[in-house]
Amino acid sequence: MKQVNIEIEEEPKYATLGDYWDDATVEKVIELLWEYRDLFPTKITKLKGIRGELGMMKITLKPDVKPVKQQPYKAKV
Repeated sequence: MKQVNIEIEEEPKYATLGDYWDDATVEKVIELLWEYRDLFPTKITKLKGIRGELGMMKITLKPDVKPVKQQPYKAKV
């Protein structure tokens, strides 16, 4: 695993990259992370979520309908 700073030195923000890529791919990923670093918050408090932007979501249920229950099935791989 490799940690890369994608922010300025005064306020470091680290992204963790796996060691399964070659050096050229790692450099391309680092470039993308630098270019779009504002899209990768490191703290959950900095995440912009649906609730804040759209308000409270509500699902209206009909009182006379029974819930659907199905048996689990195997996924074909």
